[in-house]
Amino acid sequence: MGEPIRRVRNKTGTAYEVRVDGVPYPDGRRRQVCRRYPSLKEAKLGLAAIRSEVAAGTFVGKNTVTLRRLFDTWLDGKRKIKPSTKQGYKDVTRRFLTEHGDLPVQKLSKSILDAYISNRLELGRSPTTVKAFLTAIRQPLDLAVQTRLITSNPADYVELPMLDLPKHSIWTPEQAHQFTVAALEDRLAPLWLLSMAGLRRGEVLGLAWSQIDLDEGTLVIAETNVLVDSKIVRSTPKTRRGYRTLPLWSQLSDSLTSYRRQQIRERMAWGGWPDTDLVGTEIDGSPIHPRTYSERFKRLSRKAKVPVIMLKNARHTSVTMMRAQG
Repeated sequence: MGEPIRRVRNKTGTAYEVRVDGVPYPDGRRRQVCRRYPSLKEAKLGLAAIRSEVAAGTFVGKNTVTLRRLFDTWLDGKRKIKPSTKQGYKDVTRRFLTEHGDLPVQKLSKSILDAYISNRLELGRSPTTVKAFLTAIRQPLDLAVQTRLITSNPADYVELPMLDLPKHSIWTPEQAHQFTVAALEDRLAPLWLLSMAGLRRGEVLGLAWSQIDLDEGTLVIAETNVLVDSKIVRSTPKTRRGYRTLPLWSQLSDSLTSYRRQQIRERMAWGGWPDTDLVGTEIDGSPIHPRTYSERFKRLSRKAKVPVIMLKNARHTSVTMMRAQG
């Protein structure tokens, strides 16, 4: 026939087999494509389509790599991100991979992603959470496109939900002041002041006394306490901009001084503490768990009789306050 098509026998009778070179593997090895068609006409059309895609560099051979394997491969290759970031990717994709992890990547479609997202929204998941999932799953699928597992990324065609901000997503300057008044009476007063000044939770809980100079009136942000697999892990800021020196204002300086004396009294009462040098500790000297800190923020908000907002939104409140003050 002059073409790489041959007639073969199968269980149902006669078929026509096409065997042709495809796009080489990434390591340069030869890749052969073998397809079977019920008729000679279909085999010729299939051969033409394969050759056209190979010439254009868009040909994708059949592959059974699953979504879970793809995600694990992609995450293992992310060597420049922090463990806490990796954990975040695992958290936002866990449910999806539990449901669809055994699905071959080549069978994932926009409709499957749409159905999953619609279901999560119906169950009360926030648009922000859904957006985080889509951002996380898009990246390994980009890798699948680059390595020619698939021709296009189905996540690119999924429409994001509207990010409706809650009515009380941040506080007004008056509400922030009301919270601060209540916070000054709390054992963790200086930590709440730092949160209200715009520091991230991990930065507040990772702050060490050796990074504070009460005489010079400065503090250095150089370490963080974050959660990885539900465990507190000592880490560093994600970017160079995260390393910074900040001035202490009089209220914070006084609060830190008072809190330091209180810690000394607590250490003596317990007969000694583990030497962590952390500012944020429980009364037994152990590090404050990040989730515990967030829950205490909610309780203190209720005590202050202000709307309960997310702790991270206190950072946005600080911007609002600065703008109000000019």
